[in-house]
Amino acid sequence: MFPKPEKIDEVKSQITEGSYLKVIGEATYDSYINEIVVMAKFIDKKEKIKRIDCCEEKRVELHLHTQMSGMDGVSSASKLIQRAKEWGHKAIAITDHGVVQAFPEAMDAAKIWCKGYIWS
Repeated sequence: MFPKPEKIDEVKSQITEGSYLKVIGEATYDSYINEIVVMAKFIDKKEKIKRIDCCEEKRVELHLHTQMSGMDGVSSASKLIQRAKEWGHKAIAITDHGVVQAFPEAMDAAKIWCKGYIWS
């Protein structure tokens, strides 16, 4: 986005970290930074929509990757467990690729989820 100089401060004040934005633009190759970028034509600030699971019969997620699963997951184990609890799910299965690095975080989050249940 290349706003007019007199609009830069206004745009910067509206686009802050954590903002929820709808961006319409064109993906194009930028030879200056040698990457594909989105050239924004329209930006609209929105209220974040909180997703919920309103099904009566809750599922168990059996295929879930954390950020420890290289190039496949972006969320932490504790955030995923927190979301499952918010949605009323009774269990999840973390299936990271060939690693167990998320296990300690998942175990700690599950202790909180299960109100102090001690793993044996």
